[in-house]
Amino acid sequence: GFILETGIATIHQELIKRVNYLIQQLQTINGIEFISDIREENLSGIACFKVPTPNLEDLYQNLMKQGVICAYRGGGIRFSPHFYTPFSTIDTAINTLKKLI
Repeated sequence: GFILETGIATIHQELIKRVNYLIQQLQTINGIEFISDIREENLSGIACFKVPTPNLEDLYQNLMKQGVICAYRGGGIRFSPHFYTPFSTIDTAINTLKKLI
């Protein structure tokens, strides 16, 4: 019901806004390497990336311990905001990531 009430077009638009914002913020990290295709025409609701660190799995575990919900998939860390995720939550995740790197 919530999805139908909100509307698929609105959900898509809001999700793309958040993923674009997430990608822009991730790009401020030196040495980031995207696993996900970040071209506008191929965006999805996820951003999977690697950062220069000796052990990405440890970084993932530490992000989770700090309350940043993410996944360790395909040799990288995956952030996947929802269409209703506040931008401030994305900022918190990025700031936590930067501190842990």
